[in-house]
Amino acid sequence: MRYVRLGKTGLKVSVLGLGCMRLPEQDGKVVRELSTPMLQRAVELGINYFDTAIDYCHGDSQAAVGEALEGLRDKVLLSTKNHHHRAEKSEWRRCLEESLKLLRTDYIDIYSHHGISWEIFVKYLDPENDGLTKEMMRAKEEGLVRHIAFSFHDTPENLIKLIDTGHYESVTLQFNLLDQRNKDAILHAREAGMGVVVMGPLGGGRLGLPNEKISHLIGEEVGSTVEAALRFVLGTPGVNVALSGMQDIRMLEENVRTVEANEPFSAKTIAGLNELVAERKKKSGLYCTGCGYCMPECPVGIAIPENLDLLNLSAIYGLHDTAMTRYRTLKGTAAECVSCGKCVVKCPQNIDIPKQLQRAALEFDERAGTVQLNAAIDKIDPEGTFELRLKVFNFSGETKTVCLTVRPRERVVVRPDVITIENVPPFARLTRTVRGTYAPRSEEIILSVEGICNGDRFSIDKNCRFTFLHKGISADWESGEWFEFRPAAGDFSDAKDTIVQHAVRFKLSYDDTTLLLLADVTDDFLSPTVRKTHNGDLGDCLVLFLDGRKPADIGKPTSDEGVYRIFLYPGTPGKAPPFYKAPRTDMRLKVRAEGTDTGYRLKAEIPLKSFCLEQAPPGKIGFDLACETANEKGVRIGRFRWTGMSENNADASHFREIWLV
Repeated sequence: MRYVRLGKTGLKVSVLGLGCMRLPEQDGKVVRELSTPMLQRAVELGINYFDTAIDYCHGDSQAAVGEALEGLRDKVLLSTKNHHHRAEKSEWRRCLEESLKLLRTDYIDIYSHHGISWEIFVKYLDPENDGLTKEMMRAKEEGLVRHIAFSFHDTPENLIKLIDTGHYESVTLQFNLLDQRNKDAILHAREAGMGVVVMGPLGGGRLGLPNEKISHLIGEEVGSTVEAALRFVLGTPGVNVALSGMQDIRMLEENVRTVEANEPFSAKTIAGLNELVAERKKKSGLYCTGCGYCMPECPVGIAIPENLDLLNLSAIYGLHDTAMTRYRTLKGTAAECVSCGKCVVKCPQNIDIPKQLQRAALEFDERAGTVQLNAAIDKIDPEGTFELRLKVFNFSGETKTVCLTVRPRERVVVRPDVITIENVPPFARLTRTVRGTYAPRSEEIILSVEGICNGDRFSIDKNCRFTFLHKGISADWESGEWFEFRPAAGDFSDAKDTIVQHAVRFKLSYDDTTLLLLADVTDDFLSPTVRKTHNGDLGDCLVLFLDGRKPADIGKPTSDEGVYRIFLYPGTPGKAPPFYKAPRTDMRLKVRAEGTDTGYRLKAEIPLKSFCLEQAPPGKIGFDLACETANEKGVRIGRFRWTGMSENNADASHFREIWLV
């Protein structure tokens, strides 16, 4: 095994490190019978750099590493990370102390802020503003941490700014044969004396596959693409350690053998490789530098450089399956391009971006060659009218004509109910809007739309649940309209006779600034106070789900900003006051509670501007409410919901729409 100095830390580190994010697991726990022999074998083979983090392996990685390496502490360097950027100082310190305990050590060699950006540094970490890096420095003075560092997923420009703060001694970043964006920042780190640890040297596993094209590109004989990837990373000036997430002893020994038997690529080899790749990109019309000048111009938010990069990944490196897998994860795929041409004007390389995005869509999009339909119900009026927007997406390379038939149910009428959309160009989307009526006092519109295109049939069902709120705050517990819901079989893990002891009635009202929730909860109230566990906060509470995105997006599945889950705890009557847990520190709620003979009452004032992405008051919001109950030990035994699903914070399509009129 070869060893180098980790920047100015003075630590002598193995060039191959073991990343402990993917240790073998079963049922959310690391399998010690597999992980311990592998970790100990790594030490025997000369690896001394072990990298873990609080949340790796469902929170079990640190404990597994600590148990395996406890008797080998003098032979290893332990690196771990704390992802609690917004935590109070006491909570951040508690996490550090827990890491020391789990790793079974008195000190941590490399302690990192986990996955930070420049924005996070400025807001929460800057020691000049009493940020959490100051706590990290204090821990170093106490001997609990030997060297302070950070891991990083932001832009190269922001990485250089973080390096220039001078606060950190090492950085863990992404860099590999396929993704060299951080190349200049790595050189900058070396000049600043910082250690550089590379995660993902195999491109997230993409370079762990046999591939003749990559071997041919290298220009010299290599045994595998794994060998090429490791030799490339370790041959890059400034890189000290390549972390590999090895899952078994066979993989471990192969990687060690590769590093020991082969010298890193020379600067000449790396330069020649990059020149060859650049030449092939130019010939293919896809010499995208990733400058991002096109991005602000895109009206639909397509990740243009990422989509173009996938074409190169497939054509130049031969990694077509990998490109398809990555395509599915993109926010803003090539198929959404509307061919407006605004991006072309801004491209320094004069790439015909719409044409290349169509290529990417045909090659990687699972919808390629099909016609897709989307239906949205909007502008619901209390008098009994609504609009139905029908949008046809043509994901093929041919012009299509589509015939749509609307089939309403439950006293819903749509006119016209047969719509023909002619001459839909390739990769275009055309919209038609029709008017409909529903029974005025109902709170649900159900319909289906059937389509025919070139003999192919497809359909979509649409179910919109909604409620109207008329403006005016009402804090009166005795009058007004209440919604009531009770648990059903399967909502509780304890004896079913506990179900009868639970129910919730609630009502909402609003004005220009505030959404007011009044909730009257029937609950055995066994655990009104919060309990701290490794699984989070448990106890009796209400869970409020809010979707505050723009009205057109409410009801679409998402995990984007604007969809929130808030825990409202009643506290302990006469002892602890009520409180809440919100996803943002600037979401200032007013919560009051009181105990009753059958449970508790809770009043919450939610500022509309705290969660709405538009100016308050919005036209509508997504809303859902759940009741959680716990036993005497604070362990949750049940949750029942007014509407939708408990996972609404990740899938907003289950919200009920609250129209503010």
